[in-house]
Amino acid sequence: MNPIEFTFQPLKGEPSRLVFTAGQTKIGLMIVPDPVEAHNKGCSLTATRLSANFQLAFLSGEGYRPNTDIHYRFVSDATKEDVIHSDANGMIRIAMLAHSKDQKTGQAVFEITEKNCSPKVSYEWGNP
Repeated sequence: MNPIEFTFQPLKGEPSRLVFTAGQTKIGLMIVPDPVEAHNKGCSLTATRLSANFQLAFLSGEGYRPNTDIHYRFVSDATKEDVIHSDANGMIRIAMLAHSKDQKTGQAVFEITEKNCSPKVSYEWGNP
């Protein structure tokens, strides 16, 4: 059997989705060939593009204290500081919307502000 080669030309942080089928069996796969990610002291943080212009991002991470409030800061047009609760496995997940009243493009920064680990990701949003 010959190997199959896939070629992707994704935008930064853009997921590519594949489905392999054989009869009744279906296997779904999502990969992010050019991820936006950071690691710090055993914690990870990833931003995945949910909209073409990266205005909407899915932020996820692992390595945090289980079942704990995790403090974060999100900066786009304004600064938002808040808390997200980690699950029993020390994972966090949140979607954030970057926007500006005056601009159609900009930079978003999402940072965990815990003393035991503080990864930070930033990405450009606006026209893809």
